[in-house]
Amino acid sequence: MKPLNIKNTSLSFLAVALIATPIAALAADFVSPKFDWSGAYVGVHAGALNQGGTLSLAPTGDSPPDNALNPNLGGTSFIAGLLGGYNWQITPNVVTGIEGDVGFGNSNSNVVSAKSSVPMNVWYADNTLSETINGHVRGRLGWASGSLLAYGSAGVAISNSKINVTGYCPPDQYSTSGSRTLVGYSIGAGADYAVTETAIVRLEYIYDGYGHQSEDVGSGAPNYWQNRQLNLTTQTFRAALIYKF
Repeated sequence: MKPLNIKNTSLSFLAVALIATPIAALAADFVSPKFDWSGAYVGVHAGALNQGGTLSLAPTGDSPPDNALNPNLGGTSFIAGLLGGYNWQITPNVVTGIEGDVGFGNSNSNVVSAKSSVPMNVWYADNTLSETINGHVRGRLGWASGSLLAYGSAGVAISNSKINVTGYCPPDQYSTSGSRTLVGYSIGAGADYAVTETAIVRLEYIYDGYGHQSEDVGSGAPNYWQNRQLNLTTQTFRAALIYKF
């Protein structure tokens, strides 16, 4: 699994802090000193998911091999779904819990590949990575001040991935694809605010890393398709509306 990019992650956590700080300031005048965070909850979430990392091509396969002209991923899409979990308020200020969620969207990134020795009007290919499902199982640890809970989270991220490849050799066109379930790590931070005894609103940031993965996109005409090398990360900014039992 690829080590965490400390620089990018630090900037992302700074963004969360900048979002959460004004919320905490506004909530300070309204917090209930007796709010109990313990218990089960369910909710809905919605936000934006951004793909990062790279998509490249294995050097083995067709000869001469294709190479990604720009391997960087960067697709962003709307994502929405469901969440549920349980909190334990172990001291007046310390809250721990576990949470699971699933989100549905349609994130896509396209990488163009070609052969260094062949003009692109003779051959090139589009490599499109798509994700439609993203989920997590995470532990949470937070600091509560009445109706406000600031927390960090860590756990497992799960996503489906599909790579569609379309090769162009005018006037012919060739297509192939490969898919697999990705499992990686997840870290995040956010803030929950209890509007009432049962209604909670949330702002949250999540970073997922899936390490280096290889996807077999099959074989067939016009050549042996090279495996696609995927190093996927995602960043999610989302809001949630939660019902506490």
